[in-house]
Amino acid sequence: MKKLQIILSILIIFALSIISCEKDSGTEPNNIIATEKWEHIADEGLGSGNWTFEKMEDNSITVDGTWLYSYSSFGATLEVTCPFSDGTVTVSEANMSFTASGTATIPNFGSSPFDLAVTGTCSNGEGEGTYIITFSTEGWPDKIEGNWTGSRSSGSGITQ
Repeated sequence: MKKLQIILSILIIFALSIISCEKDSGTEPNNIIATEKWEHIADEGLGSGNWTFEKMEDNSITVDGTWLYSYSSFGATLEVTCPFSDGTVTVSEANMSFTASGTATIPNFGSSPFDLAVTGTCSNGEGEGTYIITFSTEGWPDKIEGNWTGSRSSGSGITQ
């Protein structure tokens, strides 16, 4: 009798796990429906970089890219590289903003987590606005902020 109870318990657990897996597998993937690639220059050439917007079927928009910046400190120019991914983008008519985070590096100096916030307008493949990068490691600048201008290098369907 105990063997039968154990076998039935195992079968019930197995059946429930199969049903649970079937429910999870019914989720449809959130496919990319539009992509735009942008190039930018910040603060009259002190910074530059690129970002890629991806719009999903559920109308959410993500961003990834790299922000580069030449920062002067203690008589030296430091090249700061700030790669970011999985940022969140908001677009409303010509207005655009996004936030993202990552880990910045300066060769021979080290790395620091950072947060990036970008706002501006994008229309007819051209954009401009402001940005702020905040660093969280002691010895790094608290923030770098300024203005950017950019242009869409490929894609469409996200900004005006």
